[in-house]
Amino acid sequence: MGAAQRSGVGRAHELVELATELVALDTVAATAALGVAAGRELLGAEGAVSIQVRRRRRLTPVAASDPLLALADAWQVADDEGPAVDVAAGAASAGCSDLATTPLWPGWASGAAALGWRGWLSVPLIGRRKSVLGVLTYAHPKPDTIGSELAGAVAVLSSYLSIAIDTARTMESLAVAADSQAHVAVAVGLLMERYRLNAEQAFSVLSRYSQDRNVKVRDLATDLILNRRLPGSAGQGALDQGDQEVRSG
Repeated sequence: MGAAQRSGVGRAHELVELATELVALDTVAATAALGVAAGRELLGAEGAVSIQVRRRRRLTPVAASDPLLALADAWQVADDEGPAVDVAAGAASAGCSDLATTPLWPGWASGAAALGWRGWLSVPLIGRRKSVLGVLTYAHPKPDTIGSELAGAVAVLSSYLSIAIDTARTMESLAVAADSQAHVAVAVGLLMERYRLNAEQAFSVLSRYSQDRNVKVRDLATDLILNRRLPGSAGQGALDQGDQEVRSG
């Protein structure tokens, strides 16, 4: 078996181990942190790996194996220029063999090169719905180092991390939703106990107040639990008014 084959087998084994570890994580931050650490080992210790995620259509750096790569990523976000920005906008990949000489990204590339980065490759992290979840980047301090084999390895790593980050985002959303539901249930219980309402009537009070004050039901419920009164109300006035409205209805 040749060296390239042994390398491929070893890399495949490491990817299987990485996938097993990623499954146990339920936050994007933890997933990204493990991803960049494992990515640096898989792709070569001389280089560095980073992950940025898209939040509200804007890139947010979440993990990097080198602080200087984190800084280069932050400059891309601040300047709205660079390979990660291009990938987030829909490019299949973006990079160059040498940031010191490329005509691309003139405002950003020279600064990134001054930080010590020469070879660069950014690829998208694609979710199940084919949306761009974020960007995976591999940067190297030497030019002409990211050939087709290494680029292929970056692409494979991105496929593993895409699934893991998509799953972690779903888990975070479910956790938030469950927490919100729990708060609403407690708030409904408080109203039921205080005003001898049934569950439907108590939820109606919350919903009506939410609409009248343009406050989200979950935020209203949290405020009610913490302060034992609805936000913006004086004493029990709003609760009493809501109770009267329900009973009169």
